[in-house]
Amino acid sequence: MGDALLIKIIYNPIGGGGMNWDRMKHVRSLLEDKGVTFEYYETTFEMRGDAMARLVAKDGDIIGIAGGDGTIHEVISATYDMDLTYVLLPFGSGNDTARSAGVFNYTDEDIVNAFINGTERPIPYWVANDMVFVQTLSFGTIVDINMIADEYIENLMSKMTGNTTTAIIRRYIDVTKTLMSSMIHSILNGELSFVKVAKSKDYRRIALKAVAKCKAKKYTITYDGVTRDVESILLSVQNVEYMGGGLNLCPNAAIDSADLIVLNVNKKSKYRYVMNLVAMSSGKIETQKNVEYFKAKSVTVKSDEITHMIVDGETLKFDGSIEVKPGDHKLIVRV
Repeated sequence: MGDALLIKIIYNPIGGGGMNWDRMKHVRSLLEDKGVTFEYYETTFEMRGDAMARLVAKDGDIIGIAGGDGTIHEVISATYDMDLTYVLLPFGSGNDTARSAGVFNYTDEDIVNAFINGTERPIPYWVANDMVFVQTLSFGTIVDINMIADEYIENLMSKMTGNTTTAIIRRYIDVTKTLMSSMIHSILNGELSFVKVAKSKDYRRIALKAVAKCKAKKYTITYDGVTRDVESILLSVQNVEYMGGGLNLCPNAAIDSADLIVLNVNKKSKYRYVMNLVAMSSGKIETQKNVEYFKAKSVTVKSDEITHMIVDGETLKFDGSIEVKPGDHKLIVRV
């Protein structure tokens, strides 16, 4: 990396429940010790990753994205059409993009090396109607869990006093979401102890409600000219192995592949659904009889029964139809 390249780091300080302050400080210190010049920015409640990226990235060469899947989505969706190189700092709670890119277990020293001497890895981005994403677009079970968690958080927020500052509110929301994500992951991994992990009745109620609420929905999917009607518990369009905070649901996917993977978990019995959850936790969901995968260059999903979807970890409204197609170039990520 020549001295002429300008590095800008965008850090979401509440990603990962706000537990990465020390790591971010250490990475900055290591860069300074090596004589690397960089600019450092933090997102705020008023200025999320997308707004921050639009403001600071125009004259940058390398953008370090320090946060989770949501932060990566925000920054890349705002800068995908700029001539930039990205470095991913896995400082979020789910970190599925970082896992799929092979940088999830990077030490601080590994991260600094990626900035300085990293190998450039081209990865595609995808366009869903007018949205850009790099990881997943999902319907069904995952959305139900997120929405139940959001509803719980809103109820908590309504009980908070008016003296709570915006910064504290934002931090409280993200920390609570992180706890929910960890709890759901523990459920799927069979590790959840309600006594040790979920001490309040509210958390137990959310866990049970998330499982009970799961119902199959009807979709029409078209991929590479083939149209099918399906009734699914979970439907996901992705090119990454992981989703839901480390669940290996698409073991044959590759983040640098030109192909999308459509994961379809067909409606079956309650027993089969339980077996699906067990298989999800062990990374063997592809062995289940009601699970199928399709490779595709483009995908269209239609449904009258769905109101929301998840795009790169963000819960968004679904308007009945969405077309996913590849972007017109590849992004460059240093690893």
